[in-house]
Amino acid sequence: MGFNQIQVKNRVESGRSNFSPFRLLLFEIAEEMETADLKTALSTLSSKIRDYTVAVVGVGGVGSVAAEMLTRCGIGKLLLFDYDKVELANLNRLFYQPKQAGMSKVEAAERTLREINQDVIFEIYNYNITTMDNFQHFMDRISHGGITDGKPVDLVLSCVDNFEARMTINTACNGLGQSWIESGVSETAVSGHIQLIVPGDTSCFAKREALKPKVEVVEEVDTEPLHDENPFEIEIVSETTEEELKQAEGEKPQLTEGVTVAYTKPAKSAANDTSETVGDVSGQSLDELMKQMQSL
Repeated sequence: MGFNQIQVKNRVESGRSNFSPFRLLLFEIAEEMETADLKTALSTLSSKIRDYTVAVVGVGGVGSVAAEMLTRCGIGKLLLFDYDKVELANLNRLFYQPKQAGMSKVEAAERTLREINQDVIFEIYNYNITTMDNFQHFMDRISHGGITDGKPVDLVLSCVDNFEARMTINTACNGLGQSWIESGVSETAVSGHIQLIVPGDTSCFAKREALKPKVEVVEEVDTEPLHDENPFEIEIVSETTEEELKQAEGEKPQLTEGVTVAYTKPAKSAANDTSETVGDVSGQSLDELMKQMQSL
């Protein structure tokens, strides 16, 4: 048994142990692996990380995993922000339990994480950070919610799923000079992104979005005819010849080059001029007019 294990055992037996069950578990794992370097690394990590505070905004697919890993590593304090509730549809990818359906995500997350490591200090806020009142409180907790009273948090993790919330976090962190990490997963869950943003040192999220190349959307023009089937042989544009145009009656509009007249009014001819054959029909009865029409 190594020095750390003897020290832990003596402290536990004397009732004066300052080690948490989580740290004891780390030492047990290290002892089983019989790796002195690993024991040293775990001990150093466990002692240093307890001095840090992380705010996790959005306790969904990304946020719940991040909060769980931080809790297992022994983070000193976690601030959880979310306004959504646990649904049964979430259970296929999140660490929530069926009995927690209907609970707020931050409350359910706190209960689950406390079972993993009781030494972590939790603050949970079940509200939407994008509203004016909640935004002011959100900034206050970021600037004064550290593990040391009155101190800011050490890091903000953006694990939200909408652009408005990301811009809200960006605005708050820029105003406070707070470092944060932006992350997201695509709708297909086959890709994602992560970006460390340090106000004053790196470009902010809003500028990054503005510099993104714009995707040009090219509309496809359908060159196919509008009427594939035309059993009545209706023409949209008539194939009027120059000779027919000259013989046509009425005004001849001045058209742009390449545009043709769709319809023309044929000139009168002796064959279709019935004004003389019909004659004066005034004073005739309906039967007489019908007989006259039939004789044409």
